[in-house]
Amino acid sequence: MTEGSDKRVPPDVQALLRTLKAHSVEFVVAGSVAVEAWGADVGVPGDLDIVPATNRRNLERLVNAMRQVDAQSWPVTGRWVSGDGGETTWEEYVDNDPRRGQPQPDADPDNIETLDSLFSTRHGELDIVPRISGTFEELIHRAAVLTVRGVDNVDVMSIDDLLVHLTVPRRKKDVGRVAVLRGRQRESSRS
Repeated sequence: MTEGSDKRVPPDVQALLRTLKAHSVEFVVAGSVAVEAWGADVGVPGDLDIVPATNRRNLERLVNAMRQVDAQSWPVTGRWVSGDGGETTWEEYVDNDPRRGQPQPDADPDNIETLDSLFSTRHGELDIVPRISGTFEELIHRAAVLTVRGVDNVDVMSIDDLLVHLTVPRRKKDVGRVAVLRGRQRESSRS
């Protein structure tokens, strides 16, 4: 995002992943980049979604990596709300809500809430999602180690975990992605 602009810039996924790995950040790739890593065509991803380990040392490394790429949080537009049955939904603030458009507090390794945001960086958008896709501790045991955009040894959400998030609720853009992932799932169950 450039100053005075609210347009998202497609991420340089390779540069972001290399920066995170250079800082030894523990994370699992989620979202469209994870779907792409499993072979589905996602077009141009809007951002790189990561689920970081939330121990303090890792969050310190993450904050240092964010500084290196000049990460700045997008202004607040809403919040995640837990509903009945543990389902979490996004609640958009109305235009006249005083919270809308406020800056997110500076990234602080002692406060995970300050890292749960979409950040614009000099390499495009980085979305840090410590809980909405599952926690690092829940996902890492099922994650696959793949090469993502030329970067080796990247932990990527499992197909099963991705399917959970792509099918409830299912968005129109995810129909083809789900079909590819289900095909991959069938292939792996035969081997």
